[in-house]
Amino acid sequence: MLVTMVNDSFTKRSVLYVVIEKDNLERMEKADPFTLEAVREGGVMPPIEFPDNFNLLIAYEPNSEELQEMARRGGFEFMRYLERGRVWKPEVDGVANVQRITRDDPK
Repeated sequence: MLVTMVNDSFTKRSVLYVVIEKDNLERMEKADPFTLEAVREGGVMPPIEFPDNFNLLIAYEPNSEELQEMARRGGFEFMRYLERGRVWKPEVDGVANVQRITRDDPK
């Protein structure tokens, strides 16, 4: 899995990029989810500077060697690559199509 956070002070926006790789997907197919734990807890998820303008991009790359090299080089090439085929589909991506899950507290 590849994870990076972009905290853009110009737009006051935070974007967490998560790239699921083939081995992650294989584990998830066996009901083994992955979690992103905070750095403070020993994990890899960096702090979100702009929580009121936080976005999450999740991508899947079956062969991520090239993507890992882009990430090592730094810059925005990594983010542009992940969004190369992004298409907004209101009938699928719109707010009306999202299932919100509420947790009933038994207490």
